[in-house]
Amino acid sequence: MIAIAGIIPVAKWLAKIKQRSDVGCRLCKMAREQRGTSTENLLEETYGYINSAFCDEMATTVTAVHLFIWRHLYASMQAAQTPASKLRFVTPDEEYEHVVAGGNVSADMQQRITDGKGLRN
Repeated sequence: MIAIAGIIPVAKWLAKIKQRSDVGCRLCKMAREQRGTSTENLLEETYGYINSAFCDEMATTVTAVHLFIWRHLYASMQAAQTPASKLRFVTPDEEYEHVVAGGNVSADMQQRITDGKGLRN
C-alpha cells in the first residue's frame, strides 16, 4: 500500500519531504565505494529503481528472483503439458547451457556469468 501511495522511504521521497538533500541511490553508492569507483552521477533512488536490475547492489538479487519465477513458470507449463503436445519448453538453465556450451560467449563473459555478475560491468 505504501508503494502505491509513493511514500516508500527511498532517497527521492526523503528529499521530497526535506529529510535528505541527495536523491542518488545509496545502494549504488555503497557498491561503488566497495569497488573503489566514482560515486558521482548516481541515478535517483526510487522504488522502481531499487527493484530493477539497474541498481548495482540489487542486480544479483533481482536477477535471481526473476530467474526463480521463470523456472517456476516453465516447470508449471511443462507439468501441465499433455503427452500429445509437440511443444518443447526451453528453461533458462537449458538456454544458459546452450549459450555457454555452444561457445557463443567470450571466456570473460563466461566467467562473469559463473560469478553471478551477468552482463553488467
